[in-house]
Amino acid sequence: MTEKNTAQAPQFSLGTPGLITKVAVVPHFGEKGNDSHSSQRLNDLSSREFRVSGRLAISNEIKGTNININFDERSGDSLLTLSGGTAKFRSTIFDGDIMLFTNSENRISAIQIDCTAKSITEAHSTFNKVVSPMLDHLSYIGKIPLQIVQVTVVDQMHKISSTEIITPYYLTTTLNHGTVNIFPMLEPVYALYRESRNAQSPFYKFLCLYKILEGLLKTLRSKIYKEAKGKNVTLPPLLAKVPIISDIPEDQKKYI
Repeated sequence: MTEKNTAQAPQFSLGTPGLITKVAVVPHFGEKGNDSHSSQRLNDLSSREFRVSGRLAISNEIKGTNININFDERSGDSLLTLSGGTAKFRSTIFDGDIMLFTNSENRISAIQIDCTAKSITEAHSTFNKVVSPMLDHLSYIGKIPLQIVQVTVVDQMHKISSTEIITPYYLTTTLNHGTVNIFPMLEPVYALYRESRNAQSPFYKFLCLYKILEGLLKTLRSKIYKEAKGKNVTLPPLLAKVPIISDIPEDQKKYI
């Protein structure tokens, strides 16, 4: 598939900024209004060919409302140089070629495989299984970070493209002039929160936010109540509630 598909949408419709989101484009071939046919193609579980491409970047720089579903393999970047423009690698756990692409500076910009799978999800899983160990190894021998900021899966038979990105931030905060009040007791909370926002790994994000809750609900709360008691101050009980957020999955809301 050579077409370069793009999808444009308001950034707030992509989900919570900083989280992984998936976007799929299902082309209509003279079937206007026939959503059932598109759904059948999207949910087809027959074995077929897929092309999976991962775009590398030195940082997660996706911005704006335009998402390039089928990105240019030369548009990425990394700290790893490769002479020759493209290269093929073989893996002992994959029966096929692993293609590496470079940008105009001869730095590795994308990695790609062709595989047989029964769904976009399975193809993406195969890509992760094959590519991750290779990038881990290259990161180790090169002593450099290597991160994939976007993965696109193309269903070669149905011409369906699906991409996975980290939802870009669309909000800005206006700072007013004046004194910034920083409470020393909350410095660990501020530090962990910024760390969670900067983190690319969902698991590390969760760990940072979990440690914040652990500190607020255990260590910090007991310390505040102890100090209040020493000063003969009576504090009301702290009721910790999960706020109502639209992004919470329906099956999880019952735990609120």
